Amino acid sequence: MKFDKRNVILASLVFGWISIFWNVYDQLIQSINTYSFALTPYESGWILAIDNILGLIILPLFGHLSDRCKSRLGKRTPYIYSFTAISLVGLGFVGYFASQKMLWPYIVSLTVTLFAMAAYRSAGLSLVPDFVYEPDRGRANSIANIISVVFTVVGIVLAMVFMPLKAAKAAEFLPICLAVIGSSLATVGVFTMTFSEKAVTADFEKRLSDYSKNNPEKFREETVRVEDLSDEQMKGNLFNKICILASVFFFYIAYNALVSNFTVYSDVMLGFKMPQLPLVFVIVGALPGFLLATPLSKKIGRKYTVAIGLASMLVFLLASMPFSRKDSTIAMKIPLLICFFGAGVGYGFAMAHMYPLYLELSKTKNIGQNTGIFAGTTTAAMVVTPILAGYIIKKIGEVNGKTYVIEQVVEGVATEVVKTGDYSVLFPYCAVAVMLAFVEVMLVKSDYYKDGSKQEKKRCKNKKEAGRD
Repeated sequence: MKFDKRNVILASLVFGWISIFWNVYDQLIQSINTYSFALTPYESGWILAIDNILGLIILPLFGHLSDRCKSRLGKRTPYIYSFTAISLVGLGFVGYFASQKMLWPYIVSLTVTLFAMAAYRSAGLSLVPDFVYEPDRGRANSIANIISVVFTVVGIVLAMVFMPLKAAKAAEFLPICLAVIGSSLATVGVFTMTFSEKAVTADFEKRLSDYSKNNPEKFREETVRVEDLSDEQMKGNLFNKICILASVFFFYIAYNALVSNFTVYSDVMLGFKMPQLPLVFVIVGALPGFLLATPLSKKIGRKYTVAIGLASMLVFLLASMPFSRKDSTIAMKIPLLICFFGAGVGYGFAMAHMYPLYLELSKTKNIGQNTGIFAGTTTAAMVVTPILAGYIIKKIGEVNGKTYVIEQVVEGVATEVVKTGDYSVLFPYCAVAVMLAFVEVMLVKSDYYKDGSKQEKKRCKNKKEAGRD
């Protein structure tokens, strides 16, 4: 069945403005909490967890609602447009109140913004698999993630230009918020002019119906209908879904701890004048990971592609630790950046197939709801990890007597604030979580799922030949 690459790219523009927001958000909120309000990592963790606490309920709920939406624009688009508008207005107020150092108005406007982001995230994630043939979802997800990476780089560049360390320390946050709003609106405009959900999904459903009628044997070999599984297979299917969600949970425990703490980590531990620079190497490394993930999964299956990605991340995280020192020379910073690049490749492998691996075990009519469950799992991890990581950083610092210094600029006068905490525990924390994610994905029983691998096709062929005998 023909793969609709053009519309996958256009639909993935939703990933684009979401990626700009979340990449800047992770840096922005940590910087606001640290430099505007001088909060500890533990206190900051509670604010960083607001979006995730909201998402635990909102993501599955609005995913379910979008499954049943019958708007003339389609199932997903109404949620995408309306809540994107609310989130961008809210972000403008976040930037204003943070610059004025008004804590409670900042928290209220942030909460409204994050509610809106959660309300359309499931719909946005579900838009692509709605019109992609199941065996091609890994390829489609790789394209969507590449689009996400490109826009993440845009977000990093925006942060570098509109929120350099000097501006963050002076609590000048409105420019970066306005930059995110402008770039998001431009992307929404391109999406609106080039993509029609209603037309694309109607065309896909017609082509899928024709393909299944004209190629019934091939269609059965290429797809798994969860509705048709036996009771025993359903037990295995449930076990696999739990393992995948557990792996996703620990993966995001590591990922969110890293990105939500990285701006300050890069400042106080690595001594980078541009704190976002190491993250650029992670994102650039993810690109070849996404490109190679699909052909690799055709040979070894989605499960083992994800496992290789997680193992690579673990190896490079561990390898980077000896170079993670503020007093390191440029010669030591180079291998550190190489390790970040390698971890990015592994990240690309894992991210490309985690979502399709879970989605293939779900009922077709409930894509939005199951996307909400998947996103809710990532959200649960991101509720836990900012608070837990912040608490560990603070407590280990108290035990070791470690402190770090942050600089605030008030009316042109630099003021140093000493905080208790040991940021050197961040990478070991992330490494343990990635290791647990690897263990969970390896527990998936491949006999119960269709992953497009050669081994799976051979198993199906042997079963068919045994049936003839």
